[in-house]
Amino acid sequence: MPVIGLTGGPGTGKSTVAALLGELGAVTLSADAVAHRLLEPGQSVANAVVEAFGPQIVAPDGTIDRRLLAQIVFRDAEARQRLERLTHPAILAELRYGIQEARRTRGEDAVVVVEAPLLYEAGMEDWFHRIVVVAASFEEQMRRLTCRCGMSAEEAERRIRAQMDLGAKMRRAHIVIWNEGCLEEVKRRIVKIWPLLAGSV
Repeated sequence: MPVIGLTGGPGTGKSTVAALLGELGAVTLSADAVAHRLLEPGQSVANAVVEAFGPQIVAPDGTIDRRLLAQIVFRDAEARQRLERLTHPAILAELRYGIQEARRTRGEDAVVVVEAPLLYEAGMEDWFHRIVVVAASFEEQMRRLTCRCGMSAEEAERRIRAQMDLGAKMRRAHIVIWNEGCLEEVKRRIVKIWPLLAGSV
């Protein structure tokens, strides 16, 4: 069963590529989606994060204010590392379980795509038969984060700088998808590489 790692920088379009691969039949898993679930009220990881960062990160409805938490950790490398120590083990365990479930329910012919922004940083490289990096220029990343996500330019740049250099990710990838064109162009590229991904074992 081919297991494909999908990563890239903030604002490069990783989730778009993951969705398109899902349309082609891949089982898609998302580290961000797992993280969101783990930060829901009552989850042990969420309780540990509130204990570490204080009650000010809890919104009036009892949920963790992820935007505020992000602002804290992207301004302070030590705080970001503290958050990662609290969340990464549980995220990795959930993703491993998801891969195992895909193998059990879909069989050895399934293609599993794991979207993980911190794939290299979290030491996941050995999990995958192939790694795909989605890339875009710094200017395009900034435009997407500010226009589409509503971040300030300062906040967007912090997000980008906090991750491994995109060029370094591209050099370590098996496949790079440059994503600055229209959606149809990206679709054509993904359809072209799909047989290579599906036959990766």
